[in-house]
Amino acid sequence: MYTVIGTVQSRALRVLWMLEELGHSYEHVVAAPRSEGVVAFNPAGKVPVLIVDGTPITDSTAIIQYLADRHGALTHPAGTLERARQDSLTQFLLDEFDAA
Repeated sequence: MYTVIGTVQSRALRVLWMLEELGHSYEHVVAAPRSEGVVAFNPAGKVPVLIVDGTPITDSTAIIQYLADRHGALTHPAGTLERARQDSLTQFLLDEFDAA
């Protein structure tokens, strides 16, 4: 089972949504950015943090990509042109929406 650390008002929502789409169980630990519970896993204090087998993964985009790759769902295979185009579009959308 996965553990997601962060609040639904943060980018942790992206990770929670992804896990719901994949149909995987998870534990959600509500913790604010820069709180002790977050800094213990991410010295930068940023959320979300995904704990996998005791190892933290940070950054919502990296986490979502990891989950898609690990479960072979909602993505094209790594190293393909389709994946490169998908990643390009993802980064474009993130740049545009986060800029707003």
